[in-house]
Amino acid sequence: MNWLNPGLLVFAVLAVVPVILHFLLRERVQKVAFGAMRFLRKQTNQLLTRKRWLEWLLTALRCAAVLLLAFAFARPFFADREASADANAKPITVVMLDVSRSMSFGSRFSDAQKAAKEAISAAGPGRTLRLITFSDTGRINLTDVDTAGEALAVIEKAAPTPYGTDLLEALDRVFAGLAGQAAGGEVHLISDVPAAALAVNREIRPLPKGFRLKVHSVAGESKADGAVVTCGANAVEARAEERNVQIAARVMNYGAARESTVKLLVNGKEIDARKTSLPADGETTLTLTGSVKEVGEYACQVKLEGVRPVLKDDDVFHFVLRVVQNIRVAVLDGAPSADSTRDAAFYIVEALNAGDNSPYRAKAYTTLPDLREADVVVLAGVGKLSADEAKRLDAFVKEGNGLLVTLAPETPIDDFNASIGQVAPAKLRLLKNADETRFLVASDLKHPWVRGVTGENRGDLSNVRVRGAWELKDSQEASVILRFDDGRPALIEKPLGKGATLLFAAPTDRRAGDFPLRAIYVPFIRECLHLLSQRAGASGSLGLGDGLALRPSSVLTSPSGKETAARGSEPLEATLDESGVYRMREGEHLALYAVNGAPGEADLAAASADDVERRFNPLQDAKIRLTDSGYERVLAPEEKLKNEQRANIGWWLLAALIPLTIGELFLARYVGKT
Repeated sequence: MNWLNPGLLVFAVLAVVPVILHFLLRERVQKVAFGAMRFLRKQTNQLLTRKRWLEWLLTALRCAAVLLLAFAFARPFFADREASADANAKPITVVMLDVSRSMSFGSRFSDAQKAAKEAISAAGPGRTLRLITFSDTGRINLTDVDTAGEALAVIEKAAPTPYGTDLLEALDRVFAGLAGQAAGGEVHLISDVPAAALAVNREIRPLPKGFRLKVHSVAGESKADGAVVTCGANAVEARAEERNVQIAARVMNYGAARESTVKLLVNGKEIDARKTSLPADGETTLTLTGSVKEVGEYACQVKLEGVRPVLKDDDVFHFVLRVVQNIRVAVLDGAPSADSTRDAAFYIVEALNAGDNSPYRAKAYTTLPDLREADVVVLAGVGKLSADEAKRLDAFVKEGNGLLVTLAPETPIDDFNASIGQVAPAKLRLLKNADETRFLVASDLKHPWVRGVTGENRGDLSNVRVRGAWELKDSQEASVILRFDDGRPALIEKPLGKGATLLFAAPTDRRAGDFPLRAIYVPFIRECLHLLSQRAGASGSLGLGDGLALRPSSVLTSPSGKETAARGSEPLEATLDESGVYRMREGEHLALYAVNGAPGEADLAAASADDVERRFNPLQDAKIRLTDSGYERVLAPEEKLKNEQRANIGWWLLAALIPLTIGELFLARYVGKT
C-alpha cells in the first residue's frame, strides 16, 4: 500500500490522545470501611473489572476513529502492478500514417506528413517512437526508430500507394502491439478517416489502459468532383456466338450532374459505346454488348470519357474476356435401370443439352471416360470408384476442372467415403428420413449460384421437393450454398487445387421424388455446371497488390511493359502493383490477369475525428504511476471525479467511521450508566 499524501500521516499520533484522556479523567476509587458491605465485596470487584475493560474498549474505538481519519486524508492506494513492474519504462508515442489511395487526393498527403512531423517533434526525447504506415489488410508496416531525426526522415520518404484503406485492421494491430506496455502513451492516427472504412461491422480489441488515441483528420473541406466506373467481375466467360459479350457497367458520379460516354474496348478496339446522363451525386448502370467469335482470351476495358476521374485510373475498368467452345460434360450413371427415364443421369443430360443455343454438350457413361475429353464430370448416384478412377478424378479437378456429385438412396457410405469422399466436398454420415419430403432454403442470397437460379423470376427454391436427405460429416473447407428446411447442408462447394467440387446431399432421380419434372430443375443443374466451369486456375481476377506465382520458365509482363521471369527450378512470387492486364507466358500458353484498384477509395466522405476518438478511447480508470518525483495519479479528464473515487480506499475509510462512531456513542452511554 502507498499514500498520495503521506505527510498527513503525522496526524496519526493524535490516536494517543484518547489514551491520555483516559488516564487523566478516569474515576478514582476511594476505599471506605463499611462493615455491612463486606459480604458484597466479591460482586463489587467483578463489576469494577468489567467496567475497566469496557472503558479500555471505548478508548480503543476512539483511537481507531482518529487513525481512520488520518489514513483517509493521507489517500492510501494500491499501486498499479503493471506500472510498478517496470518503473523505468518510457512512455510510447505511436504515429500511424495512412498511405492508402485516397490520400493522393489534393493536398491530403502533404498535410498528413506535416501532422506526423508535428506529432514526432512534440513527443520529446524521453519517449519511445513507433511509426506505422498502413493501407489495406496485409500492408501494415511497423518502423522502429531511435531518434526523432530518423522518424522525420522516414515520414519524408513516405508516399501514397495504389491500395485501399483498412482502418480498423490497422488500429487492431497497433492496439495488440501496445498490450502490456506499462508506461502508457499516445497513438496519433493521421488519415483522411474515410467513413466507408469505419462503417464495417467488425469488433476490434480495446485501446490498452494508459494510452490515448488522437485523430488528426486531413480530409479538409474539399469534396470529390468526378466519376468512377466499375464492373461486376475482373473475368468474364462467353461462348463463341453472336452478341456473346454483355457487360454491366456501373458509373458513380460525385458532384454536379453531367453527360458522359462509356466505351467497351477489346484488345484496344472499340466494339460498343453508350452516352449516358450522370445524376448529381448519384450513379447509373448500363449494359455494353458486342461480338467476339474467336476462341481465346482478350484484354478488355470499360472506359469513361467526357468526365474526369476522382482519382487516377478511376475512369477505366480492366477485365479479361474468355471466349470458349461449348462446355463438355461427362455424366457417369451410377445406378442405371431398365427404364432410363427414371435415372438421374438421363435428366441431367437432358437438362444440359436442351435448346439449340445450349452452352453445354453432355453425354452419359456407365464407366469413367477419358477425362481429356471433358471439362466437368457429374457423378449421378455413383456409389464408389476404383482406386485408379479416384486418382484420375482427383488429378482432373486439381488441374482446374469441375466435379458435381449427386447421391442415390442406396449409396454405400463406406465405399463412397473411401473413394469419392476423397474428392467430394464432404463425406457421408447417414441417410435420414428416406421417406420424408424436404424442400430447400438458400444459405446465402448473394451467392452467384443462388442469383443465377432464382434471379429474373427463373425459379423458386421452395418448389424443390426431395425425398430423403443425407447427413454429411463436417468439412472445414467447404461452404454451404443451400440448406434443407431443417437446417442441414444440402448443396456445398469446395475448392480443390485449381478446380472446384459440388455435392448435392439428396437424390435427383425419379425414384426419389418429382424434382426432375419441375421447372426449376434445368436452371438448378445448369447453374451448378456454370459455377464449376469457372476454372480457379485459369486467367481472371486478382486484386491490386496480390501475389502471383510464376512457374519455372514463365515470364510475366506488367501493363507498363516490365518483365519478370522465373528462372531455375524454383517458382517466383510476383507482386501485382499496377492497374491493368498482366500477361503471363509459359511456352506457347498465354494467360491474362486483370487488376483494378479499389473503387471504394473514390468515396472521399470523411468521419468526424471527435467521433472516432470517442469510439476508441475507453473511459479509463485512474492509473497510479511511479515517476522520479514519486507516485502520481493519471486520470482521464472526462472521468476525473469518478476515477478519484476509484483510485484509492480513502472514501471507504471515511465510510467506516460512521459505524465506528455510532458504536462509540452507544458504548460510551452504556459505560456511563454502570
